[in-house]
Amino acid sequence: MRIKTGVPNMDALIDGGIPEGDMFLVYGECGTGKTTFALQYVGTGVADHGDIGVFVTFVDHLESIWDKGKKLGIALAKWRKLRSLKVLGGFPGRIRGFDSKDGTSGGDLVDEILRIVEGIEADRLALDGVSWFEKFFETEREFVENLARLRRELRKFGCTSVLTSAPGLGIEELMDDVVIFHYDGRVEKERFIEVVKMRASSHADSLRSFEITDDGIEVSLSRVPSRGSRRLGDVGRGETGGSRL
Repeated sequence: MRIKTGVPNMDALIDGGIPEGDMFLVYGECGTGKTTFALQYVGTGVADHGDIGVFVTFVDHLESIWDKGKKLGIALAKWRKLRSLKVLGGFPGRIRGFDSKDGTSGGDLVDEILRIVEGIEADRLALDGVSWFEKFFETEREFVENLARLRRELRKFGCTSVLTSAPGLGIEELMDDVVIFHYDGRVEKERFIEVVKMRASSHADSLRSFEITDDGIEVSLSRVPSRGSRRLGDVGRGETGGSRL
């Protein structure tokens, strides 16, 4: 079964959607549209497909998430009242919505995310800001082990997850699926998406441009012409750093 992303034309690049139960990583620099993608994924799933969603942020105040959703036309507050959506998180040191208190371990937060997903039988989870989530863990090994545990348990629950991160975290091999959001402002502001891998699935093998409109992200199906000898994809992969696995 394929889970629709809610982003126009995106599903055509990944063989019809995200395989159910996969952990799908979107990484890119600040301002490339990662949070918008995550909001569209959860919001349209709840509104258009009758799914139950959980949105966890570690990069924004919750008020900012409500505001961004409203600007995109996603009625987060409505679906929360109908118990179809749960939104929680915040910056490290100011997280809200968790029973765990600030200063708790990352492992405790993973436990609680899993309890929430299982308790409301969530179909979709977005975890926005994995590079900030890492700061709740004392060691690199602890972070990787808990992220692997989160992936494993979410698959058991049948919950399909989208994670967002800045480059350099080195967790790509742990993920089922990986896409890069590129931003090229050298001549004019241009954004591109690159599908790096889709485990056991076919996918687009060239860059595609995308725009961020008032309604969210819209992906073009047209292939991007060659950018010269150094493709943006090579630049993006060079920024990720070494794998932690």
